[in-house]
Amino acid sequence: MTVDQINEAYSGATSYPDIVRNLIAIGVESYTVDAATDVTVFRLPEGKTIARFTGKEFRSPAASFDAAEVKNAIAINQKGQSDFPQFMDHIARAGVRFYEATLNGVNKRVEYFGIGASHTEAIQL
Repeated sequence: MTVDQINEAYSGATSYPDIVRNLIAIGVESYTVDAATDVTVFRLPEGKTIARFTGKEFRSPAASFDAAEVKNAIAINQKGQSDFPQFMDHIARAGVRFYEATLNGVNKRVEYFGIGASHTEAIQL
């Protein structure tokens, strides 16, 4: 697998569930996104990983975690009212340091982590 294949999984997708289906189809089991840098580490079978950098600007996540605002950022993004950079800015302002998307198994989910707290959102396919 290559970064180009991962980029192709994102291009042409019209929603987050489309992206998830595309990533699963190419073998991605999970990935972690650093909110400050937009560095994403994709985890593949047999312990392999691929790193991808998509950010153009660094952001500083808030010191306190606001779960209600994280949920709000997710809802806005799911309605198509924010793009990925805006979503990342919003969750960073809500105190998200990083998030982990688990794509394998029956409990597909995204877990958002801040200092001392987290929020888990099920992935609806």
